[in-house]
Amino acid sequence: MPLTNDIPAPGLPPTIYDHIELLDCTPHPDKLAWTYPCPCGDLFTITLQELQHGTEIATCPSCSLVIQIIWEEEDIDEMKEEQKAQEMERQEKSNMVDGNGTREEICA
Repeated sequence: MPLTNDIPAPGLPPTIYDHIELLDCTPHPDKLAWTYPCPCGDLFTITLQELQHGTEIATCPSCSLVIQIIWEEEDIDEMKEEQKAQEMERQEKSNMVDGNGTREEICA
């Protein structure tokens, strides 16, 4: 069976449908991610963690189209601040619960 342009040979990079600026994506600070609409009606999603680890490719979960995200470090600064805030909030919550699952009073 011959390979089509939609299905790359094993080990080859996927065909990029489009190159999208991160600033054109919709931010979701609560999920530390950005989305971009796919022509099929679903959404491409890329996370802050993926970008920080060098992943710039987002694949549609419904139709398998692939986009490349174009971004610069300053484009993710706001999301990194949100990530820090979420980590601090999680840490504060874990500090307020003792080993029995009850809240402790923490004196400053």
